[in-house]
Amino acid sequence: MAASPPRTLSLLLITPLDYCRSFNNREHNAVRYYAGRGDRVTLVGKRLNRTAGLRAALRDGLTSRTEEVTLDGATIRTIDPFLNFFGGIARRASANRASTDHPRPMAWLKGALIRLARPFSLLREVAATGAFVTAAWRPSARADVVVAFGPWAALPAWLLKRAGRVRHLVYVDRDYEAGLFTDTRQAVTAWLERALPGAADTFITIGPRLQGLRVAETGLTPLICETGVDFDRMAAARATSGASAEAFGIVYVGNVIEWSGVGKLLSALPHLPEHVSVRIVGDGLPGFTEHLRRRATELGVADRVSFTGPVPYAKVQFQLGGMALGFALSEPNAYRTYAYPLKVLEYFAAGLPVVATVGTEGGDIVARAEAGIVLPQDVAALSDAIAALAADPERYARMRQNALATAQAFSWTRSFDRERAAIVANMQAARRRP
Repeated sequence: MAASPPRTLSLLLITPLDYCRSFNNREHNAVRYYAGRGDRVTLVGKRLNRTAGLRAALRDGLTSRTEEVTLDGATIRTIDPFLNFFGGIARRASANRASTDHPRPMAWLKGALIRLARPFSLLREVAATGAFVTAAWRPSARADVVVAFGPWAALPAWLLKRAGRVRHLVYVDRDYEAGLFTDTRQAVTAWLERALPGAADTFITIGPRLQGLRVAETGLTPLICETGVDFDRMAAARATSGASAEAFGIVYVGNVIEWSGVGKLLSALPHLPEHVSVRIVGDGLPGFTEHLRRRATELGVADRVSFTGPVPYAKVQFQLGGMALGFALSEPNAYRTYAYPLKVLEYFAAGLPVVATVGTEGGDIVARAEAGIVLPQDVAALSDAIAALAADPERYARMRQNALATAQAFSWTRSFDRERAAIVANMQAARRRP
């Protein structure tokens, strides 16, 4: 009789995310889940360097180092490879030029230099791939399972499996990552997303839209293990959220950037009743944030719009408190169409119905739950829909209850129980094969 997989697993997780500098991503919940079960967990992630200056770019581009800490019951190893300079230099320069009335000549020169350097961007991923393999090689015993988050983690994971350092490769397809890029990495990333699932022993994805795309691209059907939400974490928000005849607050949490749809929300605000207000929680591109501030003033609604700036994740729930509606009307670009946005589930857990974009996974979640409004990115449609909801307390109350019921059903434990069961079953099947 073939031996069965061990009751506890030795897991190696590889991710491009900086585990120590970000919060409440799928990786964090995976580490806590598996470590909490008694599995031995090592995560290798990539440092997020945030400084955009020339000196910092040279320092981060020409040096390589690895740091290790114990956190959440796991060994967390962070690589900072060669060419790991701030990844948003081009985006920031472009947005700042677009949102400045009189761009300076040096800004245009900087933008031109960045465009010339774009064809070499693929070298950054190559450098990171080598650093991932080196950092993951260090444990003396090979791991039972390597869990790779996305294509640029699956590539070093595949190399490690080929070298015999891991037994079972799990590809976690958490986003359409090719949509993140506009340079040479886009085509290569899209190719990896089509090629690497076939090399995986277990293929996981996060939602129906992404599953459908992968079936069409690869002929394989990944198992859906959705994004989860920590319902209890939002208890303080639930206690004070909701709508009233005196206040109807709309809250956006996330990256303050062009595709967020926040600009359209501000354009709709003058057409909404005076008791409707907007709260923008987070930061992004400084030039775009200033553009939004000016836009609110031009529209005469500056007194109804608040910008909190960056807020520690532990305090986000308090920014959701007192609000009535969560905003997730992002532009339906290639990346956002397939994303399974955690913010939608967290809005739900806070007792907030959500306005989301038609034709996206976020919009599908809201429509299936009957817990909000699903619209195209149109200012007139947005203002009409919000005004109608604010004037209909019974409809709003139904949406709020549906939002809470949906959030309670989507726990991280439920998702990872499903994932782990698939891994163990596939390991057993592999052991039975001659």
